Amino acid sequence: LESRARAHWLWAGAGAAELEAVGEGLEGLVTAQFYDSLFQEEGDAERDRELELRLECMQFVEPGHLDIPFLHCPSPAAARSMDRAKQELRRMDCRTAPRDKLACVVACCKAVVLMIRAAAASAAKTTA
Repeated sequence: LESRARAHWLWAGAGAAELEAVGEGLEGLVTAQFYDSLFQEEGDAERDRELELRLECMQFVEPGHLDIPFLHCPSPAAARSMDRAKQELRRMDCRTAPRDKLACVVACCKAVVLMIRAAAASAAKTTA
């Protein structure tokens, strides 16, 4: 489908970036249209509800529970980064295209790295 779109006269003068965007758009469109048929199995809804209940039970977990010494006294910046990481993981459920899901994972990882840096900087200030 993507090669047919690239060969279409509307995209004859398009550059590589534009053609890449067309491919991503087509992937998102096809995935959204066929998502339930491709990725939903019987019992998925029930397993999703069970997982959601387990996650709700784990809401008390904070970075300090991970036994990383400098996370026991998180700075406000570290707390914001942790909230951002959680938000990105929750956002994955709303995404259908694989690229969009991967973007959520990457954003979560970046937030975790920022959290660790902020917590380390805060710990260094308190020990200095």
